Amino acid sequence: MEEISKHFFHDSLGGRFATRSELQIAGLPDITGQSEAARGLRCLVIQNQIFEILQRRIFEPFLFTTAFDGCDTYGVDYTLSMIGSLIRAKSVNRERIWRSTTLRAIYGSAYGRKAAVVAAGVISQEIMERIQSLANPTICTFLFRAVRLVVKAAVQVWRRARLEWDLIQSTLPSTPEWERGSDIMLWVRPHVVRERTGSLDLGETNHEGACVYLQGTGIREDSPLVMARRQELLVERRG
Repeated sequence: MEEISKHFFHDSLGGRFATRSELQIAGLPDITGQSEAARGLRCLVIQNQIFEILQRRIFEPFLFTTAFDGCDTYGVDYTLSMIGSLIRAKSVNRERIWRSTTLRAIYGSAYGRKAAVVAAGVISQEIMERIQSLANPTICTFLFRAVRLVVKAAVQVWRRARLEWDLIQSTLPSTPEWERGSDIMLWVRPHVVRERTGSLDLGETNHEGACVYLQGTGIREDSPLVMARRQELLVERRG
């Protein structure tokens, strides 16, 4: 995500007038300029746009393939998630066994492999629809290839993560959290944590704390880039 934002959106934007409104995030200063502060903020916003879709479509669902192959009509993902929660309330170890067995059966089947490919294609297109109007039209083909690689990697990594005994969860608060008093104006990337419950074979339990795989980050009101960009805009208005 960082490479995509820096390579395709650091120096230039698409030429459409709508660019300003599409990049305007509540509370953030204008990020369509060419100063280092504007470029830095713009890259972070692009990363947020990509991560938000990956979170919603891949990291958050119990089974991320169902939304793209027509099998979620009857709430398959919701049902599996609810069953997992009910089992977990009784026994963490039973939930781990059930989850691993269920997902291995689905993801390891021909259906699961095909659905994952379909999901990657649809998610890549959704990301492109979100960000391509902000990129120079001449590089959209290269942008799509880069996005496709990122999505395929996310699908493959998360499939393996969901097969682990320990529960691995990803959270990415939405922008409205800032409106409710949080000092985070925009969450850039999700917080991915693996719980530590010990060895399933030995029946051990470890309560020493979770293992953080990806530290969630966000843009705060007093972030250096935000402060610098606001100062630049203030100087521009004063002429």
